[in-house]
Amino acid sequence: MKIPIFIMTILAAGSIASAQNPAGAPPSSLSRPVTIQHITVASRRDFAATIYEFEKQLGTFDPEAVKPLGQPNPQIEQIKAKLEAMAGSSGFMRFGGIQKFGDLLALAGEPAGKANQYVIGNPLIALQMVRHKIGVGLYVPLRVLISEDAGGVTHLEYDLPSSLLGQFDAPEVNEVAHMLDQKLNALISSSANL
Repeated sequence: MKIPIFIMTILAAGSIASAQNPAGAPPSSLSRPVTIQHITVASRRDFAATIYEFEKQLGTFDPEAVKPLGQPNPQIEQIKAKLEAMAGSSGFMRFGGIQKFGDLLALAGEPAGKANQYVIGNPLIALQMVRHKIGVGLYVPLRVLISEDAGGVTHLEYDLPSSLLGQFDAPEVNEVAHMLDQKLNALISSSANL
């Protein structure tokens, strides 16, 4: 089923053609505009059910599995096997995030909202991109926000991976980024019962 989405385009400030550095940028830096597709999906489930469906499709990243990489003669195939086993049914694992992200509203004197932020990804998928463009590491793992609005509707929000990573203009990165679009789309659709 096709996901109903609202797309917002965000333009980052700056221009690569500009001879001057953007305000506050270090000398000899480059700046260019990047267009990002931000997607918001309305869930057919309530907040708790959406969270449950989302989380059950994620594995959990264990940093202990990659510690041997910093030691002499790491067992690469064993490490890869451990990483593969950590992925959930979605192909993603959870790296962290902020549960009850909406509680931060209390710092502004507002009632707490229902919102969870998730940091999700897969190191083996990331590797397929960062080996070609290390700057991809700025954007992976990915982030997803699940929140409930004042009307009780739950929304899942994320930036489309291919729009984040298209700036690297590398076929190897683009191919994997489009695969990430599909995996993330499937995870969101399933979680939202679309």
